[in-house]
Amino acid sequence: MALQSLYLIIYLRHKLELENIQKSWEQRLKEEKEANKHRMEEINKEESQKQNTPYIWNLNEDLYLCNKIIHFLEDGEGCTYYRSHD
Repeated sequence: MALQSLYLIIYLRHKLELENIQKSWEQRLKEEKEANKHRMEEINKEESQKQNTPYIWNLNEDLYLCNKIIHFLEDGEGCTYYRSHD
């Protein structure tokens, strides 16, 4: 009888631990989905801003480092100069 009670306690303890692991996994999955949704919103916002606002970006021989920094030029920010070579 005592051995069966011990097995039951161990079983219930493992079941509770498994539920906690599953719950934390579901919570982590939910947080990651929220983070991905936020990233996609930022990317979409940036892409739409590229259509209407002038911008500059970095170039690099390494494609993994190219186009990583994007700076949007607002009205009155920055200027270009043209000097003729006479």
